[in-house]
Amino acid sequence: MENELTRSISQDPEDRSDAQDGTSSEHDVNRSEEILDIKKETRTIRCRNKQSRSVHLPNTRETPLSRPSHGTAYALRLWLAACKSDEYVGSHPYAINKGITWAAGAARGRASGAIIGECADCLVVPIRSIRSGKIQGVECIAPEGENETFGCVDGGALILGNSMAKESTWYLVKGWASAVSIVFHHNQQVAVCSFGEASQVSIAQQISRTYSPDEIVILREVAL
Repeated sequence: MENELTRSISQDPEDRSDAQDGTSSEHDVNRSEEILDIKKETRTIRCRNKQSRSVHLPNTRETPLSRPSHGTAYALRLWLAACKSDEYVGSHPYAINKGITWAAGAARGRASGAIIGECADCLVVPIRSIRSGKIQGVECIAPEGENETFGCVDGGALILGNSMAKESTWYLVKGWASAVSIVFHHNQQVAVCSFGEASQVSIAQQISRTYSPDEIVILREVAL
């Protein structure tokens, strides 16, 4: 499977100095938005398909089958009930299709929603607060790729890789599988899943203020 992604460059040293001392201004925001749209080029991310395999299903806590609401409480229940085993998560059909054979920050469990349906076998991907790292929501991905979000998305992301690598380029993408591929298939230090494209500029700014990497690159998917 092949996705073409659009690349945009973010942040310069002047922005980082403000991010490090914890201050921000309207000028910083405007400058960041301007820089984020300076350069564009294409980049290809490839994921290898794997053969499906049988695994021993681990004993897990009873998984929530119905959703009383779309709130954070239900999202946390899903995360706590889901299995984090590398083998079990890596054997999910969606993970196999993307060439991901281990947990890669996600879990696997049953969830119900308007999009994924009732009692769906899903990958459960945590949405963590950029500031605190606490789970504030989850994205549930069904076997065929349908996804549904529960809890809060604003101000949240999933950072994969070495978040101490401040001198490396950090890549920002909309989906979990793309983030995993960038770090583990393409040997980059850090990738950030934004859980959608609409908030990518805002997420990049928050990442810049909180972690102060030298460079943030937004990769936007282009429909083929």
